[in-house]
Formats: sequence, structure tokens, C-alpha cells
Amino acid sequence: MFASPHYLDLRLLCTHTTPVRETLDVWPELPIIVNIWNDSRLIYPEDEGNIIAALEDHNRLCQISLSGLSTPLLGRLAPMMQGPFPKLTSLHLGSDGDIAEVPSDAFSNGFAPRLQRLWLIDISFQKLPDLLSSTPDLTELYLVGIPSSGYISPEVMTKCLSKLARLNCLRLEFHSPNPRPVRGIQGPPPLTRTTLPALTVFIFRGVSEYLDVLVAQIDAPRLENLYITFFNQLIFTIPHLQQFVGRTGNLQSPNRAAVLIDSAFVEIILYQPGTTPRSLTLRISCGKSDWQISSLVQVCGPFLPSLSSVEELEIRHFHYYRADWPADVDDDQWLEFFHPFTVVQILYVRRTVGPAVALALRNLTGERATEVLPALRDIFVEGRQPYSPMCAAMESFLTARRLSDHSDYPAL
Repeated sequence: MFASPHYLDLRLLCTHTTPVRETLDVWPELPIIVNIWNDSRLIYPEDEGNIIAALEDHNRLCQISLSGLSTPLLGRLAPMMQGPFPKLTSLHLGSDGDIAEVPSDAFSNGFAPRLQRLWLIDISFQKLPDLLSSTPDLTELYLVGIPSSGYISPEVMTKCLSKLARLNCLRLEFHSPNPRPVRGIQGPPPLTRTTLPALTVFIFRGVSEYLDVLVAQIDAPRLENLYITFFNQLIFTIPHLQQFVGRTGNLQSPNRAAVLIDSAFVEIILYQPGTTPRSLTLRISCGKSDWQISSLVQVCGPFLPSLSSVEELEIRHFHYYRADWPADVDDDQWLEFFHPFTVVQILYVRRTVGPAVALALRNLTGERATEVLPALRDIFVEGRQPYSPMCAAMESFLTARRLSDHSDYPAL
């Protein structure tokens, strides 16, 4: 085993209890993994000396995973984190719960040309663009809980991404909605855009203005899964999102949609046909039920990919303890939400949201009964009772539909 350590791809693993200095004196000069990552977000005093001992041998480090970091601790580690790290392929840094700031002199001196995975969680690092310029092999970039002190403008972020041709997964999540971009893209989008040829997963949490400026400047032709979470806003400014999705090739024609409603958010998931999981998820963080539906109305029509290919629509409500939900949603909001779904044939309505949908559809008479969900054939309502008010309201809509278009559909 010791005769062929590189052939066997051996590593030395240093965790909480590893006496690093003694270990390095005994074992051969194998690559080192430092993994002190735990759910408690604590680094104990005895760990600090072990971390320093491992970082001092930076030529052998191949993976670093440290959680529970604070600004003072990062300051003490900074002299050992200047590099270079010629073998480092993975760097995961997480704070102790508060925002931790990386000193400006850390990760300098060429840093890590072989780095493939970079995770920063609740970490402020103003020199991040300089670090990214030295990591052409990066495949995963997770920036979670980006604080105001570590804010990177969408224009600078685009420049950073332009050098990451192998990037497969990108995750940008801001800690708060501020600061915001000064303004969105004015006029037509730029003629030349940065292409991310390997990107298949993009996760974003922030304000709509930031996302819009970013996606107007990038192409991701192989993108398969897009997850978007917006902070609560009065107006969502994302005119370039639909064009960005249209340039992907994999997210243009969803055949199924699911609306999920909770006490803290509302989201819509658009599923693509085929055996490979591909979807677009857009979540809006808001609690008031009337604002949840009106937010969906605002983003679904003009900004998401065309919903005219969706054949199955499901509406679910997660928070079962609010039995009165959503009494404060105006019927017209539901009808406006249904408007883009012109080819939906099957509608699934879960238990708690059923009465609200039924009441909105009940008021449709005459030609209006065929204008909303005009291709609807079947309605499935979870937990319905034959003589309940919800069932009676649904039957009223179905009767109006049959009388209007003289067909046998839809059926409940």
C-alpha cells in the first residue's frame, strides 16, 4: 500500500479528533483532506491548532471543509491560507451562524489552479472575483447567504462566470434583498453574451432585478434545472428571463405544472416531458394568500416560458392547519392565473385549496365557462364529499361548460 500510494489514490483524512502534527510525522506524504464540518457549527479550541497545522502544509492539501468559522478565526487562519494550493480541488467554508469575513490577503499567491468545487456559506469575501480568476477548472460554485458586505454586482459576476467554461452547477443565494442593482438592462439585451457550455443546474435566491441583469448577459444551452426564489416584491422585473429560458433548449415546452402554496411562500414548478428530470421552479417568499396568487399572475404570463404546452395542472396547499385558506383571494385572481393554461386537460386540486378554486369557477357562465381552461377534460379533487359545497360549486361550473360547448366534458 505504501509502495504505490498515488496509484491507489490514498488520502490522509483530518477531522475533529485528528492530532495533525503527529499524524503528518508518521504517515507518508499523502494528499491531505481537512474535514471539520458539522451541524452544530462549532469549531472547538483544540481544533484550531489542528487546522493551522494542516493549512501550513498547503502543498499537500486536496480538500478543505470547515464550518463554524468566525471573522476572528478567519483572521488567525489567513497567514496559512495565502497559498498556493497546487493540489486543492475542493474548498467548503461555512460560518458559525453569523456572517464571517475572509481577510483580503487570504487565498492569494496564485491560489488553486485545480480547484473544482467552491462553497461559501454565510461568508463575506470581497476578493472573490480575484479567486475565481485563478480557478478555470471549477465545476461547482455555491455562494449561499451572500451578505451585503460581500455583494458582487451582476456585471462583475458575469465576468467571473465567463472564465468558468466547465461550470456545471451554479448556486447564488443572497442573505437579504439589499443591496439591489441600480437598474436593470435598459433597452435591448447585449449583442454578445457569456456562454456557460457545461451548466446544467442554476439555483438563485434574491431580487428579480439582479437575476434579470444576469440572465440577459449569459447563455446556458445545456441547462436542465432552474430553481428561482424571489424575495417578496411589489413588482417583479424579469423581462429577460423568458428569453434566457428560450435559449436553453431544455426548458421551453413544459407539459406538467404544479402550484405549491405554503404559509410562507408560493411556487410553480414546470416539468419537461421525457425520462430525464428537467424542470423550472419559481418560488416567491410571501405569506398573504391574496398576494401569493397575484404574484403568480404577475410572473406566469409575461415572464415564464409559454404555458400553452401544459396539459396537466396540479394545485397543492402545504399548510393544512389553515382551514380557512384562502378566503381572502379574489375569484378574479384565480381566473387570471388560469388564463395562460389554454391546453390543460387534467386539473388536480388538493383538499384545502379545492373550495377556493371551486368558488372561482362556479361564477363562470355562458361563454366565459369555456374561456377559462378551454381544453379541460377531467378534474380530480382530493377528499371531496358528494354533497359538499365544494362539490356543488364544481358541478355548477361543469354544467355551465357542457351547456356552452355541447360536449360531454369535463368530468369530475
